[in-house]
Amino acid sequence: MKKQILLLLTIILVTSADKASAQMYGVSTNILGWATGTINGAIEFKTSDKWSIEVPIYFNPIVTDNVSMLHITTQPTLKYWYQSVFVGHYLSISNTTSYFKFGRKESMNKGFIVGAGVGYGYSFIINKYISLNIEAGVGAYYTRYDAYKKTLLDTEDELILTHSKIKILPSRLVAGITYYF
Repeated sequence: MKKQILLLLTIILVTSADKASAQMYGVSTNILGWATGTINGAIEFKTSDKWSIEVPIYFNPIVTDNVSMLHITTQPTLKYWYQSVFVGHYLSISNTTSYFKFGRKESMNKGFIVGAGVGYGYSFIINKYISLNIEAGVGAYYTRYDAYKKTLLDTEDELILTHSKIKILPSRLVAGITYYF
């Protein structure tokens, strides 16, 4: 496994270009999202020499008799690139909207979350069309959800409480692959 990782890193370094020029937009996916069973994709547009807008969508359809991880999330993001768009370091501002249904058979939380965050990222150019993007960020979010518990008859869920609060949470955690056009 270590040899395969070393080989992959060597190939990336040998085939790396200095600049991804002339690209106007790209499509990407977040590998970390796929690791949680979340289907995701994004499109990113160059708006000027140093600015771009990314619009990702995340969807996790996992709902079974015992567990639910259902959510749909969108996170439009404005990025400022230090060198030029799609190359190197960038700062981001994102807006998150998500509807969710999380829980186990005995208890379930249904609700939404909205908020904004800031992040820092870096784009490692693999070749003229492909890059590896790493980003992390933090934000402030308002969430409101209803907590349900199964009744003894198991025919319907009983509402236990409605809860709302503001939290400071990680806003973005991305390890993604982008293809540029």
